[in-house]
Amino acid sequence: MIAFVQSGYAALILAFIAVELLPIPRTPLVIAAGALFGLSAAAPILLASTSGGIIGFLLARFVLRGPVRRLLTRRTLSDALLRAIDVEGVRLLALTRFCSPVPTFLQNYAFGLTRIGLGPFAATTLLASTPQIAVYCYLGAIGRQAAQGDFGSTVSLATATVALLCFGAAALIVRRRVGAILAH
Repeated sequence: MIAFVQSGYAALILAFIAVELLPIPRTPLVIAAGALFGLSAAAPILLASTSGGIIGFLLARFVLRGPVRRLLTRRTLSDALLRAIDVEGVRLLALTRFCSPVPTFLQNYAFGLTRIGLGPFAATTLLASTPQIAVYCYLGAIGRQAAQGDFGSTVSLATATVALLCFGAAALIVRRRVGAILAH
């Protein structure tokens, strides 16, 4: 049993490193991981997502600069995003990690083209991604309980509802702020 759980976590880590490098939606996978592993999946997902983000950042900065720039120029937000990142720096990085209309894999590559240093990129990615990953893992775990007919206590369902509403409200605020920054 322990070997199965350990191999499951190894697969989870590899999957989330890939999510940070390829156009794979992260949110449904975090919720599914929460359903499979419970809230304990949050730490490995967070570390793998941060590691994958660092790999994408370094690839864009040192290896794939030209192709990444061409990829980003096909998107209308790219030039505005890169300019805003250079002006706003870590603050915009934190906001986009918390919630952004731009997929995380594109963010990783885009931030690699900016003047942000690797240390601030890694630390901000780790810290600002934590609430999102924790909430989605929690929702997956609660969903698993509900699917099994175990609705838990009213407190658990109320906590999940309040957490989701708070996260949704914060996400709307962040999206507006990111949109305002990108508009300049």
